[in-house]
Amino acid sequence: MLRVFHGRRAGRAAFIALLALGLTGCGVQEEALSAPTRSQTDSGLSVSPGLDRQSGAIIFPHERFGLNLEEENILSAALSYSLSACVAPKGIPFAPYSGGWDPIYDASNYFGVWTTTMAERFAFVKPMTQADMRANGVTINGVPVPDSTEPPPAWKSNDLSTDEAQAAIDECLALPESARFDSLQFARGPWAAELATTSELASQTQEWKDALGEYRQCLIDKGIEPDPDDKLAVVGQDSSTIDAEQISLALEVVACKDQVKLVERLAGQIAAFQAPIIDEYATDLVAYRAQLDEVVAEAREYLATQGVSE
Repeated sequence: MLRVFHGRRAGRAAFIALLALGLTGCGVQEEALSAPTRSQTDSGLSVSPGLDRQSGAIIFPHERFGLNLEEENILSAALSYSLSACVAPKGIPFAPYSGGWDPIYDASNYFGVWTTTMAERFAFVKPMTQADMRANGVTINGVPVPDSTEPPPAWKSNDLSTDEAQAAIDECLALPESARFDSLQFARGPWAAELATTSELASQTQEWKDALGEYRQCLIDKGIEPDPDDKLAVVGQDSSTIDAEQISLALEVVACKDQVKLVERLAGQIAAFQAPIIDEYATDLVAYRAQLDEVVAEAREYLATQGVSE
Protein backbone atom coordinates (compact mmCIF):
# COMPACT_ATOMS: atom_id res chain seq x y z
CA MET A 1 0.00 0.00 0.00
CA LEU A 2 1.27 3.46 -0.85
CA ARG A 3 2.29 5.35 2.30
CA VAL A 4 3.77 8.67 1.33
CA PHE A 5 3.22 12.10 2.81
CA HIS A 6 3.58 15.58 1.50
CA GLY A 7 1.26 17.29 3.94
CA ARG A 8 0.29 20.86 3.44
CA ARG A 9 1.53 22.05 6.79
CA ALA A 10 5.01 20.53 6.42
CA GLY A 11 5.07 21.44 2.74
CA ARG A 12 4.22 25.04 3.45
CA ALA A 13 7.01 25.44 5.97
CA ALA A 14 9.65 24.36 3.46
CA PHE A 15 7.85 26.20 0.68
CA ILE A 16 7.77 29.53 2.54
CA ALA A 17 11.43 29.18 3.54
CA LEU A 18 12.48 28.73 -0.06
CA LEU A 19 10.14 31.49 -1.19
CA ALA A 20 11.87 33.85 1.22
CA LEU A 21 15.20 32.95 -0.36
CA GLY A 22 13.85 33.78 -3.78
CA LEU A 23 12.30 37.06 -2.68
CA THR A 24 15.47 38.31 -1.05
CA GLY A 25 17.59 37.47 -4.07
CA CYS A 26 19.57 34.58 -2.57
CA GLY A 27 20.78 32.04 -5.05
CA VAL A 28 19.67 34.05 -8.06
CA GLN A 29 21.54 33.17 -11.22
CA GLU A 30 22.83 35.79 -13.61
CA GLU A 31 20.85 34.40 -16.50
CA ALA A 32 17.10 34.23 -15.88
CA LEU A 33 15.37 30.90 -16.23
CA SER A 34 12.27 30.37 -18.32
CA ALA A 35 9.33 28.55 -16.80
CA PRO A 36 7.28 26.10 -18.87
CA THR A 37 3.71 27.25 -19.39
CA ARG A 38 0.79 24.83 -19.37
CA SER A 39 -2.51 24.51 -17.51
CA GLN A 40 -2.49 20.72 -17.23
CA THR A 41 0.00 17.89 -17.26
CA ASP A 42 0.33 15.24 -19.96
CA SER A 43 -1.66 13.01 -17.61
CA GLY A 44 -4.54 15.50 -17.59
CA LEU A 45 -4.04 16.81 -14.05
CA SER A 46 -4.59 20.53 -13.50
CA VAL A 47 -1.41 22.41 -12.65
CA SER A 48 -2.83 25.92 -12.59
CA PRO A 49 -2.71 27.69 -9.22
CA GLY A 50 -6.05 28.19 -7.50
CA LEU A 51 -6.65 31.81 -6.42
CA ASP A 52 -9.81 32.41 -4.39
CA ARG A 53 -10.31 36.08 -3.61
CA GLN A 54 -13.36 35.43 -1.48
CA SER A 55 -11.58 33.14 1.00
CA GLY A 56 -8.10 34.48 0.35
CA ALA A 57 -6.83 30.98 -0.43
CA ILE A 58 -3.92 30.30 -2.77
CA ILE A 59 -3.68 26.64 -3.73
CA PHE A 60 -0.53 25.51 -5.49
CA PRO A 61 -0.78 22.42 -7.70
CA HIS A 62 1.06 20.07 -5.34
CA GLU A 63 -1.22 21.00 -2.44
CA ARG A 64 -4.16 19.33 -4.16
CA PHE A 65 -2.50 15.98 -3.44
CA GLY A 66 -1.84 16.49 0.27
CA LEU A 67 -3.91 17.06 3.36
CA ASN A 68 -5.30 20.54 3.63
CA LEU A 69 -5.51 22.22 7.03
CA GLU A 70 -9.17 21.38 7.52
CA GLU A 71 -8.49 17.71 6.83
CA GLU A 72 -5.57 17.72 9.26
CA ASN A 73 -7.93 19.19 11.84
CA ILE A 74 -10.43 16.36 11.24
CA LEU A 75 -7.73 13.72 11.63
CA SER A 76 -6.44 15.37 14.81
CA ALA A 77 -9.93 15.33 16.33
CA ALA A 78 -10.51 11.69 15.39
CA LEU A 79 -7.13 10.70 16.79
CA SER A 80 -7.85 12.59 20.00
CA TYR A 81 -11.19 10.82 20.53
CA SER A 82 -9.62 7.46 19.80
CA LEU A 83 -6.84 8.08 22.30
CA SER A 84 -9.29 9.30 24.92
CA ALA A 85 -11.30 6.07 24.65
CA CYS A 86 -8.11 4.02 24.82
CA VAL A 87 -6.51 5.64 27.89
CA ALA A 88 -9.70 5.96 29.95
CA PRO A 89 -9.64 2.31 31.15
CA LYS A 90 -6.03 2.90 32.22
CA GLY A 91 -7.15 5.62 34.62
CA ILE A 92 -5.69 8.48 32.56
CA PRO A 93 -8.02 11.51 32.31
CA PHE A 94 -7.92 12.81 28.76
CA ALA A 95 -10.50 15.22 27.33
CA PRO A 96 -10.59 14.83 23.53
CA TYR A 97 -10.05 17.68 21.11
CA SER A 98 -13.32 18.21 19.26
CA GLY A 99 -11.92 20.13 16.32
CA GLY A 100 -13.75 23.25 15.27
CA TRP A 101 -12.09 24.33 12.04
CA ASP A 102 -12.27 28.04 11.22
CA PRO A 103 -12.17 28.79 7.47
CA ILE A 104 -10.25 32.00 8.15
CA TYR A 105 -7.16 29.80 8.10
CA ASP A 106 -7.75 29.08 4.41
CA ALA A 107 -6.55 32.63 3.74
CA SER A 108 -3.01 32.63 2.41
CA ASN A 109 -0.19 35.06 3.09
CA TYR A 110 2.33 33.45 0.73
CA PHE A 111 2.73 36.80 -0.99
CA GLY A 112 1.61 38.97 1.91
CA VAL A 113 -1.81 40.59 2.08
CA TRP A 114 -3.35 40.24 -1.37
CA THR A 115 -7.13 40.75 -1.17
CA THR A 116 -9.17 43.81 -0.30
CA THR A 117 -11.34 41.79 2.07
CA MET A 118 -8.40 40.62 4.16
CA ALA A 119 -6.72 44.04 4.06
CA GLU A 120 -9.87 45.69 5.42
CA ARG A 121 -10.21 43.12 8.18
CA PHE A 122 -6.63 42.35 9.18
CA ALA A 123 -4.36 44.93 7.51
CA PHE A 124 -0.92 43.21 7.53
CA VAL A 125 -1.76 40.76 10.32
CA LYS A 126 -1.88 37.13 9.24
CA PRO A 127 -5.58 36.15 9.15
CA MET A 128 -6.50 34.33 12.36
CA THR A 129 -9.23 34.00 14.97
CA GLN A 130 -9.74 36.41 17.86
CA ALA A 131 -8.31 33.82 20.24
CA ASP A 132 -5.13 33.49 18.21
CA MET A 133 -4.81 37.25 17.80
CA ARG A 134 -5.00 37.52 21.58
CA ALA A 135 -2.39 34.78 22.02
CA ASN A 136 -0.08 36.46 19.48
CA GLY A 137 -0.28 39.91 21.02
CA VAL A 138 -2.18 41.59 18.18
CA THR A 139 -3.65 44.99 18.98
CA ILE A 140 -6.76 46.49 17.40
CA ASN A 141 -6.83 50.30 17.42
CA GLY A 142 -4.10 50.25 20.03
CA VAL A 143 -5.93 47.90 22.38
CA PRO A 144 -5.04 44.23 22.98
CA VAL A 145 -7.69 41.71 21.98
CA PRO A 146 -9.77 41.21 25.17
CA ASP A 147 -9.90 37.90 26.99
CA SER A 148 -12.71 35.60 25.97
CA THR A 149 -15.71 35.28 28.26
CA GLU A 150 -16.10 31.68 27.16
CA PRO A 151 -14.54 29.00 29.38
CA PRO A 152 -11.56 27.25 27.73
CA PRO A 153 -12.28 23.84 26.21
CA ALA A 154 -11.62 20.90 28.52
CA TRP A 155 -8.86 19.48 26.33
CA LYS A 156 -6.66 22.49 27.09
CA SER A 157 -6.48 21.31 30.69
CA ASN A 158 -5.15 17.85 29.84
CA ASP A 159 -2.07 16.95 31.88
CA LEU A 160 -0.08 14.25 30.14
CA SER A 161 3.25 15.11 31.70
CA THR A 162 3.58 12.03 33.89
CA ASP A 163 5.53 8.96 32.79
CA GLU A 164 2.38 6.91 33.27
CA ALA A 165 0.35 9.14 30.98
CA GLN A 166 3.04 9.22 28.30
CA ALA A 167 3.37 5.43 28.39
CA ALA A 168 -0.39 5.04 27.99
CA ILE A 169 -0.50 7.49 25.08
CA ASP A 170 2.41 5.76 23.33
CA GLU A 171 0.77 2.38 23.79
CA CYS A 172 -2.53 3.61 22.39
CA LEU A 173 -0.89 5.41 19.47
CA ALA A 174 0.57 2.08 18.39
CA LEU A 175 -2.87 0.47 18.12
CA PRO A 176 -4.43 0.31 14.62
CA GLU A 177 -7.65 2.02 15.72
CA SER A 178 -5.65 5.13 16.67
CA ALA A 179 -2.71 4.89 14.26
CA ARG A 180 -5.04 5.07 11.26
CA PHE A 181 -5.79 8.73 12.11
CA ASP A 182 -2.20 9.77 12.82
CA SER A 183 -0.99 11.86 9.89
CA LEU A 184 2.59 11.46 11.09
CA GLN A 185 2.48 7.85 9.96
CA PHE A 186 3.05 8.93 6.38
CA ALA A 187 6.56 9.20 4.94
CA ARG A 188 7.49 11.81 2.37
CA GLY A 189 7.25 10.79 -1.24
CA PRO A 190 10.18 11.00 -3.67
CA TRP A 191 8.65 14.09 -5.25
CA ALA A 192 8.92 16.20 -2.07
CA ALA A 193 12.54 17.27 -2.50
CA GLU A 194 11.95 18.27 -6.11
CA LEU A 195 8.85 20.28 -5.28
CA ALA A 196 10.75 22.10 -2.52
CA THR A 197 12.99 23.73 -5.14
CA THR A 198 10.22 25.17 -7.31
CA SER A 199 9.86 28.54 -5.58
CA GLU A 200 13.59 29.14 -5.78
CA LEU A 201 13.59 28.26 -9.47
CA ALA A 202 10.59 30.51 -10.07
CA SER A 203 12.36 33.42 -8.38
CA GLN A 204 15.12 33.19 -10.99
CA THR A 205 12.84 33.79 -13.96
CA GLN A 206 12.67 37.12 -15.75
CA GLU A 207 8.89 37.14 -15.37
CA TRP A 208 9.24 36.95 -11.57
CA LYS A 209 11.77 39.79 -11.52
CA ASP A 210 9.68 41.90 -13.88
CA ALA A 211 6.53 41.39 -11.81
CA LEU A 212 8.28 42.43 -8.59
CA GLY A 213 9.87 45.39 -10.31
CA GLU A 214 6.52 46.64 -11.63
CA TYR A 215 4.92 46.14 -8.20
CA ARG A 216 7.61 48.09 -6.39
CA GLN A 217 7.47 50.88 -8.97
CA CYS A 218 3.72 51.12 -8.39
CA LEU A 219 4.38 51.55 -4.68
CA ILE A 220 6.95 54.27 -5.33
CA ASP A 221 4.49 56.06 -7.63
CA LYS A 222 2.02 56.10 -4.72
CA GLY A 223 4.63 57.57 -2.40
CA ILE A 224 5.06 54.27 -0.49
CA GLU A 225 8.60 53.14 0.30
CA PRO A 226 9.27 49.49 -0.56
CA ASP A 227 11.09 47.49 2.11
CA PRO A 228 14.78 47.27 1.10
CA ASP A 229 15.12 43.70 2.40
CA ASP A 230 11.73 42.06 1.75
CA LYS A 231 10.66 42.63 -1.84
CA LEU A 232 6.96 42.14 -1.02
CA ALA A 233 6.85 44.35 2.07
CA VAL A 234 6.70 48.10 2.57
CA VAL A 235 8.26 50.37 5.14
CA GLY A 236 5.81 51.01 7.96
CA GLN A 237 3.77 47.82 7.78
CA ASP A 238 3.12 46.12 11.12
CA SER A 239 2.20 42.44 11.36
CA SER A 240 0.78 42.81 14.87
CA THR A 241 -1.37 45.94 14.56
CA ILE A 242 -4.80 46.52 13.07
CA ASP A 243 -5.87 50.15 12.86
CA ALA A 244 -7.04 52.70 10.28
CA GLU A 245 -3.49 53.64 9.27
CA GLN A 246 -2.38 50.05 8.75
CA ILE A 247 -5.58 49.17 6.87
CA SER A 248 -5.15 52.16 4.56
CA LEU A 249 -1.55 51.18 3.81
CA ALA A 250 -2.54 47.54 3.25
CA LEU A 251 -5.23 48.58 0.78
CA GLU A 252 -2.69 50.58 -1.23
CA VAL A 253 -0.38 47.55 -1.28
CA VAL A 254 -3.21 45.32 -2.50
CA ALA A 255 -4.07 47.88 -5.18
CA CYS A 256 -0.51 47.70 -6.54
CA LYS A 257 -0.52 43.91 -6.48
CA ASP A 258 -3.79 43.93 -8.38
CA GLN A 259 -2.61 46.55 -10.86
CA VAL A 260 0.36 44.47 -12.01
CA LYS A 261 -1.34 41.09 -11.34
CA LEU A 262 1.53 40.23 -9.02
CA VAL A 263 0.04 37.23 -7.22
CA GLU A 264 -1.26 35.69 -10.43
CA ARG A 265 2.15 36.03 -12.08
CA LEU A 266 4.28 34.78 -9.18
CA ALA A 267 1.95 31.89 -8.39
CA GLY A 268 1.89 31.00 -12.06
CA GLN A 269 5.68 30.81 -12.20
CA ILE A 270 5.84 28.46 -9.21
CA ALA A 271 3.04 26.31 -10.62
CA ALA A 272 4.85 26.08 -13.96
CA PHE A 273 7.89 24.53 -12.32
CA GLN A 274 5.72 22.13 -10.35
CA ALA A 275 3.97 20.85 -13.49
CA PRO A 276 6.65 18.46 -14.81
CA ILE A 277 7.21 17.03 -11.31
CA ILE A 278 3.52 16.36 -10.86
CA ASP A 279 3.42 14.80 -14.31
CA GLU A 280 6.34 12.50 -13.47
CA TYR A 281 4.71 11.25 -10.27
CA ALA A 282 1.09 11.55 -11.39
CA THR A 283 0.14 7.92 -10.76
CA ASP A 284 1.60 7.91 -7.24
CA LEU A 285 0.12 11.31 -6.37
CA VAL A 286 -3.37 10.32 -7.51
CA ALA A 287 -3.13 7.07 -5.54
CA TYR A 288 -1.95 8.94 -2.46
CA ARG A 289 -4.77 11.47 -2.70
CA ALA A 290 -7.28 8.61 -2.97
CA GLN A 291 -5.79 7.05 0.15
CA LEU A 292 -6.11 10.35 2.01
CA ASP A 293 -9.73 10.70 0.92
CA GLU A 294 -10.41 7.26 2.38
CA VAL A 295 -8.73 8.04 5.71
CA VAL A 296 -10.46 11.42 6.06
CA ALA A 297 -13.83 9.80 5.29
CA GLU A 298 -13.16 7.21 8.02
CA ALA A 299 -12.30 10.02 10.44
CA ARG A 300 -15.52 11.87 9.64
CA GLU A 301 -17.54 8.72 10.20
CA TYR A 302 -15.79 7.97 13.47
CA LEU A 303 -16.35 11.51 14.78
CA ALA A 304 -20.04 11.21 13.88
CA THR A 305 -20.28 8.11 16.12
CA GLN A 306 -18.83 10.23 18.93
CA GLY A 307 -21.46 12.89 18.45
CA VAL A 308 -19.02 15.39 16.97
CA SER A 309 -20.40 17.58 14.21
CA GLU A 310 -18.09 19.54 11.93
